[in-house]
Amino acid sequence: MTYKLRLDELQKGYRFVSESKFNIRLTHLPGKRIRILPFKASPLKQPYDDFKLIIGEFSRLASKKELLVELEHDQLLKAVIDRVQTKQPMDEVKLKSIIQTLFIDDKGDIEIFHPAVFNYFSSQNTKEHVQLAEFLYSVLWSEALSEKLLILYSNKPTNILLRLVYEALPQLESIQQTRKIPKYKILVSKVIEQFQKDVTFLMQDHQLFIENFEKLIRYYYFFYISQLARSLNVMFKAQDKIEPLYFNLDWENTSRSRTSYIEGWRLLESVIKPLFSHVNTLEMLNYHENDGESYTYIDLNNRFSELSSEEKDYVIEQMNTLISSYKEHVSDVNWERFHFNISSSENDFTKKVHELFKVIDYQFDQSPRQKPYDQYQSWFSDYCKQYFLRKRGSMGYTLNLTEDYLMFLTKLSMGNQEKIRLVLLFEEYQKRGIVFDRDSRDRIVSLFEKLNLLEKKSDSGDAQYVKSIL
Repeated sequence: MTYKLRLDELQKGYRFVSESKFNIRLTHLPGKRIRILPFKASPLKQPYDDFKLIIGEFSRLASKKELLVELEHDQLLKAVIDRVQTKQPMDEVKLKSIIQTLFIDDKGDIEIFHPAVFNYFSSQNTKEHVQLAEFLYSVLWSEALSEKLLILYSNKPTNILLRLVYEALPQLESIQQTRKIPKYKILVSKVIEQFQKDVTFLMQDHQLFIENFEKLIRYYYFFYISQLARSLNVMFKAQDKIEPLYFNLDWENTSRSRTSYIEGWRLLESVIKPLFSHVNTLEMLNYHENDGESYTYIDLNNRFSELSSEEKDYVIEQMNTLISSYKEHVSDVNWERFHFNISSSENDFTKKVHELFKVIDYQFDQSPRQKPYDQYQSWFSDYCKQYFLRKRGSMGYTLNLTEDYLMFLTKLSMGNQEKIRLVLLFEEYQKRGIVFDRDSRDRIVSLFEKLNLLEKKSDSGDAQYVKSIL
């Protein structure tokens, strides 16, 4: 398969203009030729404070349903009462009180008494909430999982009261065929493989799913983006494997000398910073002649390697033209100060791609466009601060796991096993992108001992087992 850039279409897509009152005569508009992330170079209007809004939309996408009318708890109570014949008026009052107490929370929302209730979480989402749910659905989900989920959602409770409320839930409409759900390019397939194993495990048990589905989606959003950022950061050297990050435990003290500080949030923060430059680099390189195909850095290098010598020369010439034209259209940057060095081991094409990326990244750093550049990555960094970071005084933030999240990840890691060797448990954490330094490992062992979950046959890690917590 050949590869040639369509520079004329690229210039139209990026709105290259010959004259403008502004110092930049182009517009950075990624997401048309290759869709990688659901972020924008503007502030997130409504933070993801209540992740249930996203879970509700995600659940409906996964089960191919739509909630056209918001579920009001008064309507649910009436639907339940209408299904019951009572002898005395007071019986109806008592039943209503029982339903209200057991199934409606303090905020007026329905309690999750059955997996299908996720479909009834608020549909009054912002566009940003919907876009995140669509992104997660596109990269994480599959048709096979939808089949399993529909079975889970359709299993009626055996408990009479639960069944009564379950059957009173309004019927949902099927997703309209006219709705187009965006397709995102998957860059880290190992995360997807692990997610599908973990969500399948949760779907084996109603209560396990109810208690942990939101936690799972919250974590895998973090997991996928963090791995994607690390993959983009190494560009052509990316490998199809998990690159774990060091976490601290919520209840432990830490220091700057700890591995968990150096190779945790500090590392991740550095690779998410240039995300906007990466998505623009890949967007430009996907203005090519192979319609319908979208290429990652690795894909692009593979296409280039298949070209003849003449074709390779032509592509390099196109790359030079693109880089020169880009610089010409960004006049508020002193390009004489721009210096680019790259390893001699790179081929001509990868060198030019690195140069294009550096040029894009440099102009963001050296111009008033630093703000939208930062705002793009802040969609993820702010999410991390909300769920997976803890501020530790002058040290700033570190990646953080609460005891609740650690126990949840332990459940996933153990699966259906009655017990697991301690060393294998830490390997399972690593498959999910998490590693701990020696100090954190000691704290985890102490926690398991405190909870009576550790079975010791000797003091060595090979002879220590963690018992099931299901």
